[in-house]
Formats: sequence, structure tokens, C-alpha cells
Amino acid sequence: MNTKLRKPNNKKPSGWKITLTVLLSLILIAALFTGGYILRSMFVKPQPGGDKDDETLYTGSETTAAAETEEDTPETNGDTAVGFKRREDVYNFLLIGKDEVATNTDVMIIASFDCTTGKISMCQMPRDTYAEYNDKYGKLNAAFASFLSKAKREKAEDPTKTALENLSDLFQKGLNIRLDYYMLINLKGFRAVVDRIGGVDMYVPNDMHYNDPEQNLSINIKKGQQTLMGREAEGFVRYRWGYIQADIARADAQKVFITAFIAKVKSSISIPMIAGLASDILPNLITNIKLEDCIYFAKQALKVDMSNITMLTMPGDSYKNGLYYVMHRADMLNIVNEYLNVYDKPIPSSYFDVDRIFVKDDNSEIIGYYNKKETEIVTHKADDVDKDGIYIALDPNKRP
Repeated sequence: MNTKLRKPNNKKPSGWKITLTVLLSLILIAALFTGGYILRSMFVKPQPGGDKDDETLYTGSETTAAAETEEDTPETNGDTAVGFKRREDVYNFLLIGKDEVATNTDVMIIASFDCTTGKISMCQMPRDTYAEYNDKYGKLNAAFASFLSKAKREKAEDPTKTALENLSDLFQKGLNIRLDYYMLINLKGFRAVVDRIGGVDMYVPNDMHYNDPEQNLSINIKKGQQTLMGREAEGFVRYRWGYIQADIARADAQKVFITAFIAKVKSSISIPMIAGLASDILPNLITNIKLEDCIYFAKQALKVDMSNITMLTMPGDSYKNGLYYVMHRADMLNIVNEYLNVYDKPIPSSYFDVDRIFVKDDNSEIIGYYNKKETEIVTHKADDVDKDGIYIALDPNKRP
């Protein structure tokens, strides 16, 4: 049985010019629009973030860096690959979401904004992704919690910031990308902003019922066209119980929510709403993005067309009956080079995940999934999602 997450065809056509759009950046969206309305004439181009020179390419530690072929290996000088220049006005963001109590980050998105071409790409990283952090393997959604615990044990000045920097470093090394900014928001902020804009109007394709007292999660959403307020919106984006592909299907449902959320923000934002949005945003957001940078991105984002927004999910395979999700190395390298690469040339295979963060070399099953041959990458353009939705398979054995 299939279901198509979409809005009814009788809706008015949308001519959106939108800001940075990812599910967990919805608070940033409001902030960018706010800054854009108030301070449109005040901006300077941001300087790329990070703690390394902008021309460096991560080549791995001495014990892990190994070229696959001589032709595939860039010329190096020490631990720096030479000849890789950073493209101008291209920025990458790590967007992370968690609830108010637990420290697991169940939503992780890497977003890239090319301000020159007006293109935005978003890659969702599944929460169950198999990964190594702090010298052990586990689910990717527990990495932040592990880094945070370590930072507290070591009495870091700002444990949360340290944990976010370590999580960013994990992605930078594993995927050989640059992350200029990070954002961590909680579900309280998510609910508050959705309520503030008057809810999100969208079509719910099937009944959603699920209860988990341990997570303080109760989902009870009826099928049909409706306005999802904060609690219902949280339930929609967290629901995965009734989908055959569980978390991967949930990522697709979140893509549909993104488009509906953007439409509502674009149509409802106003000067009187700004103060309230600020009060919702600030207590629930941790980021290294400066206000002046937000203003710059706001002005650039207002030029973006929905057809230039691409949404993807990291390719991979289920492992241990869905307990873990193993990355397809070749496919993910293609995604990085096509959508997340800030450099002026492709990242070679020999310097992709050189530290083996996303694979365990003594497990043949994991290696088999990890080294799977290239497949066709599934992408979703935001304008197509808004118009046609996304098909998601339902589990017939888990009817509400």
C-alpha cells in the first residue's frame, strides 16, 4: 500500500522566493525573514567559518590516509591537499534538532547555500546511521550526547559548544566537507514557532496514532486537509511507526512538511509578529551564526526560487533488521561533490571518509553495504514536492 504525502490540487499556486529552508532551520527561517524585514540595507558578506585555512582539504591522519590509486590522489603538502580553492559565496550549515530533555539529535541536516547561483541543497542524515565517535561505534544520533558527556567530564568552558564543534568535525572529516555554521534547536522552539505563525496548512494522507510515554510523545492526527499546530506538527515530523521504511520514510514526510511550513511563513510573516518570533527563537537556539550574517543570508535567500532547492537523504542500507543504517560510500561521495562541495574541483575518492568513520573494517556485512556500487541518487525539488508530494509506503500490519 502506498500513500502520497501532498496537498490538494485546488490550492492556489505559489510563487515563493524563500529563505534558507530545512526542517530544523525553521527557526532560522523566521530569524532571517525578521532580519530581512528590519535591516535589509545592513549587510556584509560573511567570512567562511571553520578553524582551518579555506583552501585545505582533509587528507586523514597518518594512520588512516591511503590513496586508492595514484591518479586519484591530489598533490599534498604535509596534511594539506594543494590545488583546492574554495568557491566564493558558498556556505555549509549543520542543522540539528533534539527535544528539551534528551540529548539524542534525531534530526540532522547538512545544508549548502550557493549565494551566487541561488541554489540550496539539503541532505538529511538518518538518525540510525552507523558511525564511530569517541573511539566506539554506535548510532549517529547519539554522537552529540557522547561528545557532550565527554566535554562535561573534561570541564570544558562551554560543553554544548564543544560538543557541537566535535559533531561538526565528525562530518567534516567523514564527508570531507566544510561546515561554516551550526545550529541546534529543540522541539519547544519548533512548537512555539509553528503556533506563532498560526499553524501549518497541509494535507495529512492517513491517520497517525502512536504513543510513547518515555519520550513524552503522543501522536493523534486525523487524515485530511487541516492546520497542524505546534503539537500536531511535532507529531507529524516525528512519526515513523506506520511506515515500512520507518526513519527513511519519516525523512521524506519531513520534506513535505518543509514545503508547507515555508508557504505559511512566507504568507504570514509581518512586522507585528517579529517580536513574538524573537522571543520564541532565542531561548531555544544555539548557533555560531552572527546577526550580521543572518541579514546577509536573508537578502540572498529572498532571491531563491523553489525550483533551485534540492532535498536528499543520505543513501544507505538497513543493517541488523533496521537497528542501524549503513552509508553507501560511492553514492554519498557523489552527493557531496554534486551538492555539498565548497571547493572548485571534485573531492577524490581517496580522501573521502579516510578515517573510516562510517564503516567497521572487521565486519564483512557492513563493508558490503558501505562499498555498494553506485546507484541512481533520489532527489526531490521543493517545487515538485509542493505540487505532487512524495510517495511513502505504509506498513499494512501497522494500521492505526
